[in-house]
Amino acid sequence: MGASHWRTVWHVVLPTAKSGLMNSVILSVARGVGETAPVLLVSGITSTMNVNPRENSMMSLPLAVFEFVRSPQQSLIQRGFATAAVLMLLVLVLFTVARVLGGKPAGRFSKRQTRRAAARSGRDLRRIEALIGEVGP
Repeated sequence: MGASHWRTVWHVVLPTAKSGLMNSVILSVARGVGETAPVLLVSGITSTMNVNPRENSMMSLPLAVFEFVRSPQQSLIQRGFATAAVLMLLVLVLFTVARVLGGKPAGRFSKRQTRRAAARSGRDLRRIEALIGEVGP
């Protein structure tokens, strides 16, 4: 209806796809955090805390769960289950963030958008009534 391509993308396509895009990005991060098989195959194990991620290797949460649970010491097994709980909590938080940032489904306006649409409709109605008044019966 006369809008440029980018204006259409910005005002129609992105708001419609925002929920799906946000969910896909955050769910893929959550899945990557939760994946264990590739991490177990390619990562090393270390028992020390590394505060500089560019320097030495550091244990990931899935690998820590794997290593702690298969240990014969009861304290390490408990630590493994606690690590698994932290990993599940992290994935739950990422899913919740995906739902919050994903927003409402397409076609649902926020309160602000509803007020703005009502104001635009009111202006249009007054403009149309003014045009009809000029033309006369």
